[in-house]
Parts: sequence; C-alpha cells; structure tokens
Amino acid sequence: MRPRTRWTDPGGEFAALYAKFGRAIRRRFETPLGETSGEGEGIELKLPRIQRVDHVVCMEDIKRGERVRAVPEFLVTWIAYCLLGRIFLDLVKSFRVASFAPLCPCGAVYGWVAQGFEYRRMAR
Repeated sequence: MRPRTRWTDPGGEFAALYAKFGRAIRRRFETPLGETSGEGEGIELKLPRIQRVDHVVCMEDIKRGERVRAVPEFLVTWIAYCLLGRIFLDLVKSFRVASFAPLCPCGAVYGWVAQGFEYRRMAR
C-alpha cells in the first residue's frame, strides 16, 4: 500500500483490511479454551486436555470502581518532602536570597514545616 495524504479511502482498501482484521480477531477470541474466575493469590484453569495456550485474557471486576486500598508510607513521605522542597525554593525565590541572612528565615520555615510533618507522621 502506498501512504495516503488525505483521510479518504476511495478504493475501499482500508475497509477491506479492517474487515479482514476483524475476522481474524473474532476467529481468535470467539471460542475460548476455558474460563475461570475467583479471588486470591492464584487462580487455576483446568483444561480438558493438554494443549498449547498462546495468550490469556485477564479482566478485573470493577463493579464498585477502582480503589486504592492503601498508599505506602514511603510514597506519602516522598510526596511531602517534594512539596517541602518546592516551598523552600519558592521562599528562596521570593526573598531573592543572594546572601546568608535571607536564607535563615527560609530555612527556618522549611524546618518548622518539616518538623511538624514528621511529628504528625510519628504520632500515628
């Protein structure tokens, strides 16, 4: 096929290719070797005989929506310190820190917020 510069298909070449592709997909997936469902660490699918399996389709049950059960603590800490770093850099920028004296209040705010965050995290 030659590349096309417009979004037209006057000869129906693409329509024929897409129809052929659709038939191949249907042929491959319309008759599964088996199906199973369950929960837990592992799920076993018993087939009637030994045979070659070249692909598996997995689906999850999202009737109740997707949920994050727990956020790892290291991720919360990492995000918090990233935000603290951003606050510190914004303070340095807004105070136009060019010497040591204006750096002290910026560092104090950073330390005060970080200490409060760490205290709250340890108090849990």
